This record gives sequence, structure tokens and C-alpha cells, in this order.
Amino acid sequence: MNVDGISLARVGEVDRDVLRSFSCADPDLDEFLHDQAVDYDEHGLTATTIVFQDQDPVPIAFFSLSADSLLLEGVELTELGLPFDAPILFYPAIKITKLAVRAGMQSRGIGEVLIKFIQGMVFDSQFSVRLLTVNAVNRERTLAFYERVGFHTSHINEQKKQDRRRERDTILMYKDIYAE
Repeated sequence: MNVDGISLARVGEVDRDVLRSFSCADPDLDEFLHDQAVDYDEHGLTATTIVFQDQDPVPIAFFSLSADSLLLEGVELTELGLPFDAPILFYPAIKITKLAVRAGMQSRGIGEVLIKFIQGMVFDSQFSVRLLTVNAVNRERTLAFYERVGFHTSHINEQKKQDRRRERDTILMYKDIYAE
């Protein structure tokens, strides 16, 4: 994907009719953008950014970010270990609460570019963040995408697998932005 001609806007700066013109063919994500994203953004629940390309009036993508942390326990204590002793129980993180690319533009590298952009934005921020996290929808294509861009399944998921009474809707995944 060529990143020339890309522009970003906060969801509150975009006309609601423009937001409604976007569809990624996932009813839950479309409904969030059309009906909830502005309220979530205005009330500090998640900050949503709309992505445009060139003169296309319909957004090509959007993503939402919130503060998060990942509890360190079990194997993650050593996998994400530091070269010094730091008595912390969690790593600061930014959660990707939503990420969607417009139907017809998917599988063109846009999602990967957005992950790299988010990672760079977080890495260069004025606050400490070690991880990106996501509760990835438990679909093969979604999980494969996040694995391809460097996310790992949290070991917390392994503990939750003990409860076999229901299939989980999402899988907690993380990416260590200091590992690259």
C-alpha cells in the first residue's frame, strides 16, 4: 500500500453521513463506527481515528485506541522480562479496541500499515507504553492477521481454556513494541 495521500481525522471531526458511508462488511464494526464511536470518543472510552486516502470521500479504514495493561504472570514474566529487576505486576499497554478496513480494500496491506503506524505513534509518545494489545475476534482470518503483524497469544488465554463450557468470542493478544 502506498501511504502517500493518507490523511487522518478524529471521529468527532468527520460528518456522520461520511461515517455511515463506510462498511467493512462486519456488522459489529460497522455499527460501532456508525452509532457509537463519536460518543465513546467524546466520553474518553476509546479514541477513534478515521483514515482517508487521496480524494476518496469514503474512509478506507478506522481504528480505536484505549489505555490498557497486561498482567504479568506465568510464562509472560520471562518472555517479556527485563534485563534488570523491576517490581511490577503489569506492563503498560495501548489496546487496539477496533481496527477495520473498508470492504473491497481488504487484503491490500492497509491493516499492516495501520499497525505499524499505531506502533510508531505509541513508541514516540510522551508516556511509557511497552505493549500493544488486542482482543482479537476469534476467527481464523483475524487471528492470522494479528500473528502475521507480530502479535502473540497471551498465556492468560491458556488459563481460560480450562473453561470449556463455551467458545470464546475474542482472544487476548499482545505485541512487544520494544522487541523490534
